[in-house]
Amino acid sequence: MNIGDPVRFLNEPGTGIIRKWISPTLLEVENEDGFILTLSKNQVVSIHPLEMEIKNPGLEELELFQKDYHRKPVPKPKEEKEIEREFDLHIEELGVPYRKLNNFEILQIQLNFFENKLGYCIQHGISPIVFIHGVGNGVLRQEIHKRLKKNPYIHHFANKGLDRLKFGATEVYLKP
Repeated sequence: MNIGDPVRFLNEPGTGIIRKWISPTLLEVENEDGFILTLSKNQVVSIHPLEMEIKNPGLEELELFQKDYHRKPVPKPKEEKEIEREFDLHIEELGVPYRKLNNFEILQIQLNFFENKLGYCIQHGISPIVFIHGVGNGVLRQEIHKRLKKNPYIHHFANKGLDRLKFGATEVYLKP
């Protein structure tokens, strides 16, 4: 895999383009939304450029949309799926083969997952959110708090002690 190659994500839907190699096993990929993700090379697979997901609709899609515009609206399901508000950042919970990764690579994957989930929640107005980082030596918690302080969409955040954790989580509230 080389810089500029298109890739498909193995652990989640979507595609992206390799922008930079950080280490022999860690790379930065720009997804179709323009976000830069730090991933292990085991989390992506090379694809043909024609397999890239198209984000902006083309003329054909717009024509199909215009034809279907006057159809009856589809009724919403009676039971809505519960909104996910709690995210466990422990590397074992992220579904990533991590045994051969060093601490820096693991931290980058955890922070990338955090950024993706936070961005999704901001985009969809989901608040409050809980990120479980564990107690440990506090490196992940410190990095998360540093990023939250710089984020203009965050109203406030605080360490949170869940029943099963002693301040091993951070609760985040978005600005209204």
